[in-house]
Amino acid sequence: MTVKTSFNCLKCSLLALFLLFFQVNFAQGDFSGVETILKQYQKTFGKDLTIMVNKDGKNLYKHETEEFKLKTASSIGYSSTWLTAAVVMIYVDEGKIKLDDPVSKYLPFFEKYLKGYITIRQCLSHTTGIQSDASGLASVVQKNKFATLDEAVNAYVSKRQIENNPGEVFKFSNIGPDIAARVIEVVSKKTFDRVSAEKLFRPLGMRVTSFYTEKGMVNPSA
Repeated sequence: MTVKTSFNCLKCSLLALFLLFFQVNFAQGDFSGVETILKQYQKTFGKDLTIMVNKDGKNLYKHETEEFKLKTASSIGYSSTWLTAAVVMIYVDEGKIKLDDPVSKYLPFFEKYLKGYITIRQCLSHTTGIQSDASGLASVVQKNKFATLDEAVNAYVSKRQIENNPGEVFKFSNIGPDIAARVIEVVSKKTFDRVSAEKLFRPLGMRVTSFYTEKGMVNPSA
């Protein structure tokens, strides 16, 4: 076992112990023990930590650090795709699109590159069959060169080959979610971030949530 692995195991053990202790104290309504553990293992847990306990609409406990507060915006990486799928499904529920609609119904240029049969369902399930991104640094470079979601999707369709039959092979990438998000932009005639704010973020009170990256591009997948 390496030192790094051993340290990670220690962190997991401490976290499990903390959660068990937290549950007991939560049941008793006393969080003084929680504060003791947080101070004792501050270096292990790190500074990017916020804890909130809410029951029946009432806040029972809150812990914030100077570096990381409840309203601190932080990247959630590929977990963004969950939110993207939620926004797309809102449009499905409203009857504005269907999961088995071909993407070419809204983005006709897919037909030009013989990819007109790919569906919105396949985009959300990562089964488009389109050649996925390069890995590592090359992936970052590829993604950052696009100024808009429209540019990114156009590049996926015009410059990448079909590696597998759509709907048959799962391959996780940003391609499917980006395409589905672009469909929403076309249908709504708004940027995906604006649609997400109107349909999902604001109704849920997620006032600081956004799909905009530090470079100012809307990124539905990361």
